[in-house]
Amino acid sequence: MKIKINLKIFLIIILFIFTRQFEIYSCLMIFTLIHEMAHIIAGIILKLKVKSITVMPVGVSVNFESYGYKNLLETQKMIISLAGPLMNLLIIFVFYYLKINTELKKLIINSNLILAFLNLIPIYPLDGGRILKSLLRLKYNTYKADKIINKISNFQISLVTAIR
Repeated sequence: MKIKINLKIFLIIILFIFTRQFEIYSCLMIFTLIHEMAHIIAGIILKLKVKSITVMPVGVSVNFESYGYKNLLETQKMIISLAGPLMNLLIIFVFYYLKINTELKKLIINSNLILAFLNLIPIYPLDGGRILKSLLRLKYNTYKADKIINKISNFQISLVTAIR
């Protein structure tokens, strides 16, 4: 397993330190890592091997060995994709009921809400896009499903980039 760190992350860290937003950034990155660990655990349960983990300025990415991933059923791929957002929702639920500092509690809940929401947008390769792709592959052949998810992803990206 390879662990890669994009060096631009250090520039982003410096930026967030200077803007006094490092606490928010570090919270998001910690819970992004936990989110990705949920994907890894789901993959390991399904007998996959982690090929690489990449830490980027705006998140973390996990890649499994392709020969194992390609052999999974679409429902198993959905389980792996759902594991991350479900972990974020579980964290929200747990921290909602904990009696802790309200500012820290708000930061943790809001960070996980953002991560869950963003990851569930149906844009491939985000988790929501992967889930939708698997659902489409259950109904259509691979070619048609991939064509549909590409159109949906392009439309969603157009909407996201058009919002000002």
